[in-house]
Amino acid sequence: APEEDEEEEEEVLTAEEQEQRLQEYLAREEARIEAEIEQQCAEAEEKRKLAEKGIYEEGEKARQLSKAERAELNKSRKERSGHRWRKTGSKAHKPVREDGDKSLRGLPGQKKK
Repeated sequence: APEEDEEEEEEVLTAEEQEQRLQEYLAREEARIEAEIEQQCAEAEEKRKLAEKGIYEEGEKARQLSKAERAELNKSRKERSGHRWRKTGSKAHKPVREDGDKSLRGLPGQKKK
């Protein structure tokens, strides 16, 4: 009979220990969650203050560009090329006259010899 009493006391102690451990765990979790929320609030407050000053994560506040500045940044294909578009076609495929070559005699725009 005395052995059975010891077993029951151990179970009761284990139940009390479990209850105590559960309470400790809950207290730790609560403290961790509160610390997390506190940190988030501090970060949000800091971001709000920076936003009021006009400073964002990237750095300075984005400046509004003038019409001329925007046009300079977004040039059309024609403007980027830097060449005037003439009504005549390009001369890229114009045949080139090599010295001694008589077959391409009288190219347009050349003086006659």
